[in-house]
Amino acid sequence: ILYDIYWRIRNIESHNAEKTTLIPSYHQSHLEAKINDIKNKHVTQGQDVTSFAFITDMHWTTNTKVSPALLGEVCAKCNIEFIFNGGDWVNNAGAADNVVSQINEMQEMFENNNILDKTMMVLGNHDDNSTYGVASKTILQPRMFDLIFRRISADPNVVMDSDADAIGYYYKDDKFKRIRYIVLNCIDTVYDIDSANDTIEFGGQHSYEFRKRQVEWFCEEALDVPDDKWNVVICSHIPPITENIGGSDSAPNYGEHLLFILDAFINKTRYSATASGGSFGSYDIEVDFTNKGGNVIAWLAGHVHYDNVIVKHGVNIVTTINNDTTVWDDAPLKTEGTHTEQAFDIFTINTKTRSVEITRIGAGSDRSFTY
Repeated sequence: ILYDIYWRIRNIESHNAEKTTLIPSYHQSHLEAKINDIKNKHVTQGQDVTSFAFITDMHWTTNTKVSPALLGEVCAKCNIEFIFNGGDWVNNAGAADNVVSQINEMQEMFENNNILDKTMMVLGNHDDNSTYGVASKTILQPRMFDLIFRRISADPNVVMDSDADAIGYYYKDDKFKRIRYIVLNCIDTVYDIDSANDTIEFGGQHSYEFRKRQVEWFCEEALDVPDDKWNVVICSHIPPITENIGGSDSAPNYGEHLLFILDAFINKTRYSATASGGSFGSYDIEVDFTNKGGNVIAWLAGHVHYDNVIVKHGVNIVTTINNDTTVWDDAPLKTEGTHTEQAFDIFTINTKTRSVEITRIGAGSDRSFTY
């Protein structure tokens, strides 16, 4: 008990390198059991398996801030090299500098636990602080790039769109396992700013969509895998559709077209359509995966604060509950001071059996699916 009190006081006061490595005792037995489970999967299934981590909706002000240390421990002991951080790192914070401070603190804790360089950051709808409709409070794209994506772009293994206006979408390869991890930006919007009145009419908080340029990049570059034995994992903050996904509010404009594109990728066929209904008007989509393509393991998302696994157009859409302490109706209960105060997943992929086992660290249950 005294150790747990000591940890909480130090966690509140500061988050330097020494303090972020502390893991409360009430996490220890649960964490050890989960680590042993993951390691056993690796040992029993051999060279056909690999694992990656997915943590999402950290909402920093309502987070106990222990997850970076837990995630660092799992990744170190299970040799995990790829992590998705699925967006909503914060939950809006008044002034823009408050958001920047929270994001920097979160990234610092990831760095202090040796996982920042492994982490693929995914932009969420709360992260740009545009909810107030005030331009000076909004983290505009150039600042967001400097805050998050400049570091990622410096990784020689990361491929980003060369377009000057592109932000928040890229991919990274596990060449040994032939898996491409793709990050998409479903808050791919254009800010309509009135500088004279310091207002913003159109921004990320409530504007979910994929611009034409990102869709072209997705088809022509991200899905241009070396051969058809390759697998892809896609991650966006918001699921591409709402149908049968608990907790959904609305889907990104043009999102279902990306599922049709993936269906063509899986089946090595063509797909053409005119995408319409979004803020950017209509645009044509034309893809041909004849004699190309590959496998789609899953499309991951957060945002909805619920656990879902559904199949749509041949694609597994998997959502994971929020990592912070807030709980939506019917979602797993979270209790501060216990191992259920947070939640994230470890996905273990067997590329031979085309199966995935999801190990839950924290609140909630393990899951599985095939692809």
